[in-house]
Amino acid sequence: MLLTVFTLSCTHQKFHRYPASSTEPKLNCQEVLTFQGMKRKDCVIETLKTNKTVHLLELQGTLPDIHLAQGYLMSEEIENGAINEMLENFNKFKRKLGKYDWAFDALLGCYVGRLERSVTPEVREAIKSLHEGYAKRYSDLGKKNRWSYEDIRLGTYGIEIGNILYGQLHTFEKSPLKTILDVTASCGGKVSQAAIRRIFNAMIGTSHSDKKMGCVGMVMPGKFTTDGHLIHGRNLDQTPLMETWAKAPVMYTIHETNHIPYVAVGTAGLIFPGGISGFNQSGISVSLHQMNTDRFVSKHKKNSAALMPFLQQKILRQAHSIDEAVNIIHSIKSFSSWSILISDAKTGEAASFELSAHKKVVARRSTNKPMSQSNHFLSPDMQREHFHSNYSSYIETESRLLQMAKELESAKGKADLTWAMNTMAGHIDFFEGERSFGRTAVKASNIMTSIAIAGKNEMWMTIGDKKPAAHSHYLGIQADFENNVITPIGIKKNNAFESRPHFEKSFALYVEAYYAHTQSDRKLAITKLQEAIKMAQIDEVDDLTYQYNLSRLLMLEKRFEEARPLMENMVKRILEFHPYQQVLVTMFHQKLRDHLGFKDAKRVENYELVKEKLLKLKKDFPFKHGAPNIDDKIKMISKWQENSEELIPGLDFAVLD
Repeated sequence: MLLTVFTLSCTHQKFHRYPASSTEPKLNCQEVLTFQGMKRKDCVIETLKTNKTVHLLELQGTLPDIHLAQGYLMSEEIENGAINEMLENFNKFKRKLGKYDWAFDALLGCYVGRLERSVTPEVREAIKSLHEGYAKRYSDLGKKNRWSYEDIRLGTYGIEIGNILYGQLHTFEKSPLKTILDVTASCGGKVSQAAIRRIFNAMIGTSHSDKKMGCVGMVMPGKFTTDGHLIHGRNLDQTPLMETWAKAPVMYTIHETNHIPYVAVGTAGLIFPGGISGFNQSGISVSLHQMNTDRFVSKHKKNSAALMPFLQQKILRQAHSIDEAVNIIHSIKSFSSWSILISDAKTGEAASFELSAHKKVVARRSTNKPMSQSNHFLSPDMQREHFHSNYSSYIETESRLLQMAKELESAKGKADLTWAMNTMAGHIDFFEGERSFGRTAVKASNIMTSIAIAGKNEMWMTIGDKKPAAHSHYLGIQADFENNVITPIGIKKNNAFESRPHFEKSFALYVEAYYAHTQSDRKLAITKLQEAIKMAQIDEVDDLTYQYNLSRLLMLEKRFEEARPLMENMVKRILEFHPYQQVLVTMFHQKLRDHLGFKDAKRVENYELVKEKLLKLKKDFPFKHGAPNIDDKIKMISKWQENSEELIPGLDFAVLD
C-alpha cells in the first residue's frame, strides 16, 4: 500500500499535496489558532467516503500553561466531545433512578471530594487551568460555555469513580449489606442506606451493557524489526466513549518546563494527554491498561496520590529509563488497579508494571524480548487485586494476551509498521481461530489504536473514520522535540482484509449492533447482526460470533424459531469452540428446545453434562479468588430443569456470555 508523505508549513498558509491515485487518501493541514505562543493545526484527511479532521497541538510551558492552552485551543471540540458523553452516561443513570437522582449526585460528590483531597496539587491545577482556558475562549467568542468547572472536574475524576462504583457493584452482588456499610462509612450521612441500595440495584439492571476492559498492547524490540526500531502498539477500548472519542482526535507534542518533551495521543478534553499512549524524547513509550477491582481506595493522605492517567504522564515527562519509571510509580499512591506497559527504544527493554491501591510490582521485565499486554494481572502477588466479572471475561483477556504473544513470536525479523497495523487489527481468537469479535485483539468498543516508534520520533494514530478504530486510516506524525513541532509524515491503513473487503465491512455493522445493545435497543442490534452475517457471507465467511450473539438476542425476544437454525449450526460445529463456549452453546440450545416444546431424555442428559463441565472449569480455574459466575450458572440450570419457562439471562455481548 502506498505510504503518502507530506510536509507541514509553520505558517498560516494552506498547503496541499495529493498522491497520484485519486483513490488514495488526501491530506490538507493548516494552522488555525494560537494561544500564548502555542499552536493548533488541523489536518483534514479526505478518504473515498469521509473527510476526517485530526488536531495537532504544540504545547509548552508550565503544567497550568499547557492545560490552559489546551482548553483554549480545543474549546468547541471539548464542548461537544468525550466529556459530553461521559456526563450524559451519568445523567442517563440518574434518570433511571427517578426521585432518587439526588442520591446519585450526592454519591458522586462524595467520591469527587475524597479523590480531590487525596491528589497532588498538580492534578487540581491542571483541571482548573483547562476549564479556565475553555471558558476564556468562549468568552472571547462572545458565547457562553456549556460546561462548568464542576462538570469538567467530574469528567476528569470519573475514570476512577467508575472503577470504584463497579468494584462496589461486584461486592454488592455478593453482599449488599457490606457495600451499604462501606459506602456509609465513606460518605457519612450524605446518602441514606435505602438510597445506596436503590442505586446499586439499578446498576445491576444495567451491568450487562459491558463494563469489560479490552485494551491490548505489544512491544516488539528493534532487534526483531526490519529497520531496527522498537515498535510499541496499543488498542484503546472504552464502551462509554464510543460515540464521541473519534469526533476530535488529537496528537500532541508537549514540552513542560524543566521536563522531558513527549508526544501523546487522545481526544479533545483529555486532561492528561500522556495518560493513554505516548513516548518521550528519551525513547520511553507507555500505554495504560485498566483492571476490575473491588480493592480500591477512595481516599489517601492529602496531596499524596494521582489519577492513573496523570501518573503515566509523569513517566513521560520525567523518566529517561525504565528504572526511573519504576521509581516514579512507587513515589505516588493509586486508587484502583491498572497495568502500565513500558518500553525503552534505547535498550530494547520492556516491562509490565502491575499496580493497585495496595501493591505495586514489576510483573515482567526483559531485554530484546517481545511482550504483550491485556487486562489481567500475571503476578501471583497481584491476584487479589483484580477480578474477572465472569468466566468469559477471564478467557477473553487470556486469549488476547496469548494471541498477541504468538503474533509477536512469529513476526521476529519481519516486523514493520504495516505488520503492526495488521496485528493491532487482528481478528484471531487464540482458542478458536478466526472470529469477527469476542476474544480477539480488536473489540467492538475499540475507539483508538496507536503505534509508537520512539527511536524515529514517530507516532501513528487511527483517525476514527471507521469502526472499530483499528480498521481506520492512521495519520503518522514525526516530532521535532528541539523546536516542539509536529510534522505529518503520511496516511496508512491495515491491509489484512484487502482480499475480503465485505468481511471487513461487516465489522462496522457488528459495532453498530453492539452499541445498540448497550442502549437497550435489542431489535436494532438484531437487525445489524443479520446485516453483518449477510455481508460476511459475500466473502464466504460463516462467522460463529455473529451467530452466537444473534441467536441469544432472538431467544431474548422470544423469536425461537428464528434462533433455531443458528443454534443447530453451532451444535454441529461445537468442537470448534473453547470448552466453556461449548457449555454455553449446549445449555442455550437445550433451553431453546424447551421453548420449542421438545420433550425427550436428551434434556436431562444435556443439562447434567453442562453442570458437570462447569464444575470441572471451576475446579481448574487458576486464580485464588474463585471462578466467577460458574456457581450462578449451575443454579440457573437447576431452575431450568425444574421449570422450562424460567427466564433467560441477558447477553454479555462483548465477551459472548
